[in-house]
Amino acid sequence: MIRYQDFLVAKFWVPEYGSSEDPKQFEYILKYSPYHNVKKGTKYPAVLLISGDFDTRVAPLHARKMAALLQASTGSDRPVLLHYDTKAGHSGGLPLSKRIDNLTDELCFLFWQLGMHAAAA
Repeated sequence: MIRYQDFLVAKFWVPEYGSSEDPKQFEYILKYSPYHNVKKGTKYPAVLLISGDFDTRVAPLHARKMAALLQASTGSDRPVLLHYDTKAGHSGGLPLSKRIDNLTDELCFLFWQLGMHAAAA
């Protein structure tokens, strides 16, 4: 969150989220910035981050950096995965088949982490 306003259209969010260029706002933003609050050795739960090349709202670099930092920092054996689509973005405008594929991936990750198994037919 410290430099979010420097990428894509995020400069328009400054009235809502603040700007790290203002020293008072910097201190506040730093406290809630997920990236800047990752602690090495913390046993993080399983994480699935989702992004894509055509995300026009949130720069995809944020998800890539967060995934890499969590993977390098976690003290748990839980997976930290990045579902990254080179042909899609922030979910808007996706065809139904792609939305179904994405939801299937997300639910499979959730069920896997919850230890849920499909019943045999």
